[in-house]
Amino acid sequence: MDSGARAIYGRIKLEDARKVLPQLCIADVFTAVSDARKLILGVGPIIFPVRPESAAQSLGLDCTLNEQHDYVGCIISGRKEFFGSDDTVVRKKASDELQQMAIELLSDWPRKASSVPAAGEKGSFFYIEMNSSIPFDLKPHHNVTLLGDAIHKMTPSLGRGANVALKDAVLLGKELIEVSLGKKELVNSLADYEKEMTEYGFNLTE
Repeated sequence: MDSGARAIYGRIKLEDARKVLPQLCIADVFTAVSDARKLILGVGPIIFPVRPESAAQSLGLDCTLNEQHDYVGCIISGRKEFFGSDDTVVRKKASDELQQMAIELLSDWPRKASSVPAAGEKGSFFYIEMNSSIPFDLKPHHNVTLLGDAIHKMTPSLGRGANVALKDAVLLGKELIEVSLGKKELVNSLADYEKEMTEYGFNLTE
């Protein structure tokens, strides 16, 4: 279901973010402000305890991850009409064009506000169409199930979708362990998982 909301998301290198944001915004999980139109500017720090590329190496994984430094996520969100009448047109815009659009959306705000997306990393901005699932009855299957956005797609506020998908994975993993230990039949484990998962998942989409 189309939520009617749209957003432009980008990254600001941490050292650049410190120049345009109060320290409180760097220290908090997520900070958001809005105007009378309910256009929202939100920022949230992404600070890695261990660099992703180092974490992959320490786990002995046969893969490499690109070097990624700490940054602050920046999102400008609001009703669809703020971003144009046609999603197809906005999707075709280059990242730098989206960054400029984000700056212009904040043109009526105090100048410090528009300086936030202006400080963003070039090439990091992208467009988000916010959709959400409508609750439905999941038809049971004896050896297939769903998790994350495949079943309960939700808007990306505060990383809810990713966090709920991880919760799904943990719950499903516990059920599959029960099956591997011979304590439950697979069909029953999947049914128990789906009952709990759809309850908390759809509660968040409503």
